[in-house]
Amino acid sequence: MKYRFVCNHGGKPRKASSASSSSSSSSISPSKKRKRDPSKMIPKVDCPAKIDLYKYSDDSYEAVYYWYHHNHDPTNSESIIASRLPEEARKWIIERVDKNMDWEAIQNALCLTPALDKDSVRLWLNYLDDEGYDVLSNIDEHNNRFTIAWISKWQKPILQRQDIVCVGSTHKTCKSFIRSSDSCYLFTIVCKNFDTNKGCPVGFMITNSETTVSVASWFEWLKSVINFVPKSIMIDCSPGDVVQVLLCHWHIKRAWEKHIKKMIKVENSTHETKEQQRQARNSLNLLMNCDSIDLFEVLWDSFKSMWHDVNGYVEFYDYMYQYWYPKREKWCKAWRPKYCRKVFVIFVVKDIITSMSGAVNLTTGCFRNTDVRGL
Repeated sequence: MKYRFVCNHGGKPRKASSASSSSSSSSISPSKKRKRDPSKMIPKVDCPAKIDLYKYSDDSYEAVYYWYHHNHDPTNSESIIASRLPEEARKWIIERVDKNMDWEAIQNALCLTPALDKDSVRLWLNYLDDEGYDVLSNIDEHNNRFTIAWISKWQKPILQRQDIVCVGSTHKTCKSFIRSSDSCYLFTIVCKNFDTNKGCPVGFMITNSETTVSVASWFEWLKSVINFVPKSIMIDCSPGDVVQVLLCHWHIKRAWEKHIKKMIKVENSTHETKEQQRQARNSLNLLMNCDSIDLFEVLWDSFKSMWHDVNGYVEFYDYMYQYWYPKREKWCKAWRPKYCRKVFVIFVVKDIITSMSGAVNLTTGCFRNTDVRGL
């Protein structure tokens, strides 16, 4: 059996009505003609995007996703507003109208007040638990701190097979239901799915306290309940001592770039400044990507000679020596296990989520970066 889900913008572009069709409808009273706002009509641009779902005799499924959207941007906010409502949303609105609720009452029902946030979170966690999710709920109202985490049934076996994962933190995803002035942090675990050979989110945690206590309680739960014991964790620049922690090269290079532009400058010479900054990047790339510990020490001596002794950028060298040299085991490939050296796509979670648009739906991992309500 085959099911097909197509893009709203699929199909040939609409053509203007012919003279024959207009003449045939001329007998209809203007008051009875259907009036449609052209600005709210979904344009057909022959978009080929679709999802084909195949159901086989052994009750297994196969999904084929043709992801490329042609001639339109599916993340455009105006396009989303003009799109048709999902059937579930239409039924929900009809049920409210049948209860004699006007538009203002329906809008108020969609906006949670701080007093209702706690009940909403409790009901949502109960729903996830009923659906077979593994759920962590640590709420300490006395100290104004909470930690909530969840993993779905399909994410759990993928996570349990991982030796190395990436963990990213996104700030200000929502407001705290304990104290509305507090912002919350979304932590996401991303790993390589060996079935699809692509990156995959396999766990989420939300907290209003980005401290070692909150993160430690989350990982203790992952260890005891999920039976997840990784060998290495890739993070941005946060502390950790449970397993081998590897710092994300993307975040490291971003921090280095900031200090390169600040500390390496040649007075009255833009060209020479850019050239020396380029040489600094090359020197740091050699340190980051060298394959042996002995070679790293040789390159470090060369780095010191070039930037401290010859070029005279003492401040830049001191920054690298005092802050990054003691952490060299966490960012240089020479100290990384061989299984960590295989390159795969690392999702920068905060950039992905910030760029996403659409309705807030925590159960499916979609967040909107505007008009954030409480949690």
